[in-house]
Amino acid sequence: YISMRKLKNEWTEGNKDKVKSAVLSTLKMSAVHQKILDEILEGSMLYKRKALFADALWAHKQEKYTLSVPLLFPIIEGTLVEKYGHLYKESKCDKCNREFRATASPVLQRIKKEFKSSQNSILIDRYLAQIDHLLDHFSLRRNPILHGFMVDYNSEELSAALILAASSLDFKDMLTG
Repeated sequence: YISMRKLKNEWTEGNKDKVKSAVLSTLKMSAVHQKILDEILEGSMLYKRKALFADALWAHKQEKYTLSVPLLFPIIEGTLVEKYGHLYKESKCDKCNREFRATASPVLQRIKKEFKSSQNSILIDRYLAQIDHLLDHFSLRRNPILHGFMVDYNSEELSAALILAASSLDFKDMLTG
């Protein structure tokens, strides 16, 4: 077990590969998967999706990222939309130029705006980077992966990033206490 403080210090000192390796190896441990699942309590945001999340964790541990990644996007998106409401933003596909309605990105943008106006600087520092990271995944990867245009997403790093994001989708709860 490596403490978050030690990981942060390693990251700050430029040892990003060491931190990445520690996180990736930790996310392959059955005990860590069980802890993540145990923290999904009845009535919590992820509870309805707990079986799906368990399957995504299993696929990750089996190194079947082509299964975990496309399963994690709707878990995250559905949880965000259910928790924070449906916001639509008309967008155009980079590949075919067709219009579509984005849902997760506008919700994340709204949450980000709320954080920026928050007076709690600890929360701002802690979660803005995570929100930006999720925005990148949803704007750059979600549609191409889920619509079959991007087929080279067999990535432990992407799967791990989405697992971490899905297991900590309580931004607004952090703002309100």
